[in-house]
Amino acid sequence: IFLNNEYSSTIGEGGSFGELALIYGTPRAATVRAKTEVKLWGIDRDSYRRILMGSTIRRRKVYQEFLCRVPILACETYPQSSLYETFFFNIMKY
Repeated sequence: IFLNNEYSSTIGEGGSFGELALIYGTPRAATVRAKTEVKLWGIDRDSYRRILMGSTIRRRKVYQEFLCRVPILACETYPQSSLYETFFFNIMKY
């Protein structure tokens, strides 16, 4: 990866780049050049967003199922559970 024509880092096998450009519809901030022959896959913005949304929905369901097992938080409605999702996610980050 090159930023402002200067080497920045390397992406290994299975790595990805350009996610923020896909999410926000903006040009990538860096240039990616292959040092060797590679297999490169591309994805359009709409497909990426659908995959991202599906992942978010599945994660929310996992969080909600977990929270339903905690007596003090037991099976709240969606608006309340979305607050719990934020709480749970922040705990898991640390």
